[in-house]
Amino acid sequence: MFSPPRHILLLTLFVLCACDDIDEPASNTENAAFKASNLITIQTTEVEEVLLQEPIIATGTTAALKTTNIKPMVSGLVEEVYVRVGDRVTKGQPLIKIRQTEINLRIAQLGHRIALARAELKNAHQDLNTNVGLRKSGVISKEIVDDTQTRYDIARARLGIAQTQLLEAKQNLEDSISKAPFDGVVTIANVQEGAFVSNMSMSMGGPGGASSQDNILQIQQINIIVALVRLPEVELSRIRVGTPAIITIDGLGRSFDSQIHVINDLVDYESRTLDVRLGIENDDYLIKPGLFIRVKIFPEPQNLLIAARQAVLGSASHHVFVNQDGIARKVNVTIRELDTERVEITSGLQPGQSLLLGNNLTRIQDGVSIVVKEV
Repeated sequence: MFSPPRHILLLTLFVLCACDDIDEPASNTENAAFKASNLITIQTTEVEEVLLQEPIIATGTTAALKTTNIKPMVSGLVEEVYVRVGDRVTKGQPLIKIRQTEINLRIAQLGHRIALARAELKNAHQDLNTNVGLRKSGVISKEIVDDTQTRYDIARARLGIAQTQLLEAKQNLEDSISKAPFDGVVTIANVQEGAFVSNMSMSMGGPGGASSQDNILQIQQINIIVALVRLPEVELSRIRVGTPAIITIDGLGRSFDSQIHVINDLVDYESRTLDVRLGIENDDYLIKPGLFIRVKIFPEPQNLLIAARQAVLGSASHHVFVNQDGIARKVNVTIRELDTERVEITSGLQPGQSLLLGNNLTRIQDGVSIVVKEV
């Protein structure tokens, strides 16, 4: 049998070994390529600390600064109505007059009653003085003096009652003319001359019912209009008396500068809202009570941690992914919605942290390798 020379065997062995050495780098390249193909390309954004003035948007209604329902202080027939709806009135101006005939007769009657009571008191006083002297002389008994004293006390009391009744009648005479309690405008006038009105506040329907006469006249002070709005209780820390605002009244097509004048201390525990009131000057009476309003309130600017809305995942609870040396790490966060593009990070992150976002964000899981793509 033929045997190859020794040098040919050695060459063949060398070539085979060389081939093995060449295959190993090719395998490493394939592994590296495989690993690179499994890296997820992603963009990043930073958490920023921003001094932000975030307006509070609310709706509400306009109301009068003061509203008073006028009802006569005395019962009787309406003799004169001096005003009608839309009239501007000044404080103390007559509004309604109740017929005074019966009151004047009562005053005259009480005048005579007082004169009679004074005469009776005078006689009783003289009798008392006489009997006191006779008692000192021993002519009459103590019982007679006591009886005279009683008649004197009764006469004096009758005079006092008549005088009090006269004062009451004179007060009724004054109250028979209802007057405006403040400068304002008449907004309700449900009474005409000849109607009988009562000063009783109970309706014919039964105890506790609202009388149909309760709103005979209504006066509203509207030279200053109150803007009534309700805000969520979470906004309480951001507002104060004096916080500026802009009030827009669509019905007038105008906006008015204002500020918060009242923050009600009572929070509605059912709706978790609070009553806030703003004022609008209305010297020309252009603004009417009951108009719909839109209010934009401007609290003091605050330092907020702001992040892109697209970087936040989850609905009931929220989380983000941060870039940690090429590895995605899940971080739970709490947020507050600002707008469609931004959220406030209230816990979980620090300023300057790098958040992942982009089309591949839904493929990210905690601990996967990533490649950041600059945009």
